[in-house]
Amino acid sequence: QLHWLTDDELSRFQSISSSQRKRQFLAGHYLARKMASRLYENDLEDWIYFIDDNHQRRLKCRQTGIPELHVSLSHSGDWIAAAIASSAVGIDIETYGKQRDFIAIARHVFSQSETDLLASLTPDQLNRQFYLHWTLKESVAKRNGDGLKFEVSRRQSPVLVFEGEQADI
Repeated sequence: QLHWLTDDELSRFQSISSSQRKRQFLAGHYLARKMASRLYENDLEDWIYFIDDNHQRRLKCRQTGIPELHVSLSHSGDWIAAAIASSAVGIDIETYGKQRDFIAIARHVFSQSETDLLASLTPDQLNRQFYLHWTLKESVAKRNGDGLKFEVSRRQSPVLVFEGEQADI
């Protein structure tokens, strides 16, 4: 029933102990393939998921003449997001609600100016701005195939967005 997974994906799937995380893994990998199969009007099983030499998540079609695609997957709570593109792409989603020490996390991952900005906000603003910064950083890291490396994420500059505004990155 999981015949559409590659051996590497199946191995990764089998190593996951959490049943929720297993469902998220399958849903994300299925969704990326389904998107590609709809785009190119072929079957989900035609697509092979792999990680290239630059640590980019990719899909390759078994049919000739169809370009390889870049893939990004994210999950949070009950939500799954997938993106496919002809060039590197990154996507991240986060659900609100978990009580976290946003400033302590920011000190480890964000630049000093970003941390200072977050520390100056009201609790409601802090919640929104923390997740905005986090998801932007995570998306860029996924696009670059680097993962969230602190030495890189700390160099990024702050983006402040409030209701009615858009982030310009």
